[in-house]
Formats: sequence, C-alpha cells, structure tokens
Amino acid sequence: MKTQQEIINRINVLEKELKQLKKELLKPNYYLYAHIFPNNKYYIGIAKEPEKRWAKGLGYRANKPLYNAIQQYGWDKIKHIVIQDYKEKMYAESAERLLIFIFNAGNEHFGYNKISFVGDIGTNKERREKELKYISKHFMIKREMLTELEKAFQKSATK
Repeated sequence: MKTQQEIINRINVLEKELKQLKKELLKPNYYLYAHIFPNNKYYIGIAKEPEKRWAKGLGYRANKPLYNAIQQYGWDKIKHIVIQDYKEKMYAESAERLLIFIFNAGNEHFGYNKISFVGDIGTNKERREKELKYISKHFMIKREMLTELEKAFQKSATK
C-alpha cells in the first residue's frame, strides 16, 4: 500500500506531465512569414521551423530569383517577419496564398514567389481574374475589397 507522500508525489508528477502535454498540444505547427527586400519586393512562405527553413538565405537556393536577391542585398539587409502561427497546415497554406495574392508576390515586379493563388506565375490578367474569383468565393471577401487592397499595395510599391 502506498503512503500519502507517495500518492502526493505521483500526483505532482502527473500534473507536470499534463502541463507538458497541454503545452505540446497548443504549440503551433506552422508559421506564416514574409521576407521584405530593400527593393520592396516580397517573399511569402510557411514553415514548421522558420529559422531552420531560412538557413540565413541558403534555404532558398532552388528559387534562383529569390536566392540571387538574397545574395545581392545580403541576408541581414532583408526584413524577416513571422506574421502568424497556425495549428493546421491547410489554414497556413490558405493564408500564405492569400498574402501572395494581396502582395502580388508571384509577379516578378512585386515579389519572388514562384506560384500565385491559382498556381501560375507572371503578370497575366486572366490569372489575376481567376484569383479574384477564387479568393472571393473561398474567403468570402468582397472582390471590391481585394481590388482595393491590390491597388493600394501596387501604389505603395511604386513609391
């Protein structure tokens, strides 16, 4: 038979284990981030461990335009922002694609992302129209608001 002290000790251990389990369960799994370059171009991404993903710029060697810009400006001259954390990947990916759209980061004039919301890259107006329709429907955001956000960003980016 256990003594009262042994029972109290076991309860304390269980409380610590429960606290650790809660901490792990509440821990975000994905982080949405942005790199803002001195030329005012953006790169938007998600990662489980941003610092590890970034690897001080070396994590982007597969994206030549992005990697070249990192080499040109230097990692320390680029602003790195963790915007939001998410428990589930699908929410992180949705937010990532929405920001890529808003900042037009899939357009070589505004950013270094290789994909846009509908998967294409470049400045094609038909692609942007598809993106507007998709985002309006899935995020329940008025098209007028998206158009205003896009115009405001493009205006500020050209200053």
